[in-house]
Amino acid sequence: MKIFLGMFNISSLYQEYVKGFTALGHEVFSVDFMPAENIINDEYTSLQVPNFIRLKMEEENTSDPARQEYWSDYCAKWAWQKAMEADLCFFMWLTFTHDNRDLAWLKNAGKKIVVRFIGTESRVAELDEQFNALHGRAHTDYSLSRGWEELAQKIHYVRSAEKYADLILGPSTLSLRPNYHDFFTIDYSGIPFDPMPREIPVLLHAPSSTATKGTQEWQRIFAQLAGQGLKFEPRLVQEMEHNEFLKEYAKADIHCGGLYIGGKAELEALAGGAVPLAASAKWPPDGSSVGGYIRELTSITAQALGLDKNSPEFARIHQIKREYCQGNSDYFSLVQHVTPQSAADVLRYFILNPEKRYRQAVAGREFIEKYCSPQRRCAEILDMLANPDSAESQAKLWNFDFFHKKYRPRQDAKWLDILNKGTATVRDCQWYKQYIKPLSRDGLLF
Repeated sequence: MKIFLGMFNISSLYQEYVKGFTALGHEVFSVDFMPAENIINDEYTSLQVPNFIRLKMEEENTSDPARQEYWSDYCAKWAWQKAMEADLCFFMWLTFTHDNRDLAWLKNAGKKIVVRFIGTESRVAELDEQFNALHGRAHTDYSLSRGWEELAQKIHYVRSAEKYADLILGPSTLSLRPNYHDFFTIDYSGIPFDPMPREIPVLLHAPSSTATKGTQEWQRIFAQLAGQGLKFEPRLVQEMEHNEFLKEYAKADIHCGGLYIGGKAELEALAGGAVPLAASAKWPPDGSSVGGYIRELTSITAQALGLDKNSPEFARIHQIKREYCQGNSDYFSLVQHVTPQSAADVLRYFILNPEKRYRQAVAGREFIEKYCSPQRRCAEILDMLANPDSAESQAKLWNFDFFHKKYRPRQDAKWLDILNKGTATVRDCQWYKQYIKPLSRDGLLF
């Protein structure tokens, strides 16, 4: 199979997906259209860029706006050709066109489409605030817009993906369509592992953004705990090349991650033997027991599929869902949920309990090896695409119902119009008819 991977390599996920798909015997071509540069990135592709293109790129890499525009257009057309040659097009963050109509073109051309929601491209400040409050997480305003124009752009992107993609990975607070809530892929072969606790623990903080990761708050907490007589070594790492940085986790005892939003770094910390502290979500997300939550998910899935609750197929889906949800339960027991208010107490506990740090470090690496290898993650994606109606695939879908059932929109006619027009574009989709019950709430229409 030929796989096209684009359009923005965030958190080094390209490398992970390319390794996983290639290990399964597939040919991968990746394109990284950086927002400001629009330059082909061939470093992680199994296809070699012809020499004349590399030379042409060097010639056209100038400050002349006209030549930059020409080069950008040249690269885009060349990348589109590669997408049209592929069997599967896998998008993160962006697609080829601002209005995402390329998804319809690719669908009509018979391509399989996967879209992974990853960050601010699919999130809006107002929804994030409500979601974080619901899940007991702190919130900070980090460049997420509150305006109509950006809302319209993001709702269009999310609904276009939900309409045309064969598979959605990861939720957005704007999501309506059930998605496959997969863990990040982690190539742990490149991450050294050292679970042994140090007498003076090393606290690693490596913010990609000091605002979202709460750097000032962490520095305040470090000073507070040091003032109480605790012995530890804080280590701040910034602007280090990612492959080099992966070696830092094994040199640390505790990873002080994002106080406002977590991410892939927490999984990397588990792989390296550091205890991750970050703003993870509650599990189960509705605050119920794990067993009750799994029963509810099974019931929703069974109802959407028209299954009798006493049927063998219902029991099979329940068992698969239970096993699948166990991974989430394990994850949230390993990543220590913290807020700016609770972080000092949690950090103090782990500083003072080296045996607990050791046990968690060992369990964390085991978790990564079990759930997060690139080959396993990529194999599950391809299986979901090949067998979308199987019990295994249906059982792994997560009905993320925040937008449908919990979000309370601002009472603004234009805001509501944008949201409702977005919903209208997917109302005829089969998944919508199966999973989205008709209702109205505060001006939202489903």
